[in-house]
Amino acid sequence: MTALNSRLGFCPNPFKHKSDKIIQGEDTRQVEAIQAVRSEKKLETAMVGQRMFDPRRWGNAKEVMNAYFENDARTISNFAQKVNPYEDKHNMQPIPQQAIDLSGGVLDQNPGY
Repeated sequence: MTALNSRLGFCPNPFKHKSDKIIQGEDTRQVEAIQAVRSEKKLETAMVGQRMFDPRRWGNAKEVMNAYFENDARTISNFAQKVNPYEDKHNMQPIPQQAIDLSGGVLDQNPGY
């Protein structure tokens, strides 16, 4: 497929996206395969409310979300005032205080909450 795309003047890797995180020091074929899977997953889960799970699992949620916020701030008025930057603490949800109290000291609150 790549040779055909190149010959027709299309992008050699249609799944490659500039926001995908490059994994340093690994085989180029492996990096391209990971990027292709991530881009495909992004397209599949974009409108079904499942997109956020993948960047969290892959460890690049902060980079992906802040790039998304930055892009939307260019086109949506007052967007920067409506949204806070994504932080590492957002990778986990806070544990409800009632659950912590009922645990008898076994549970501690997640960092940042």
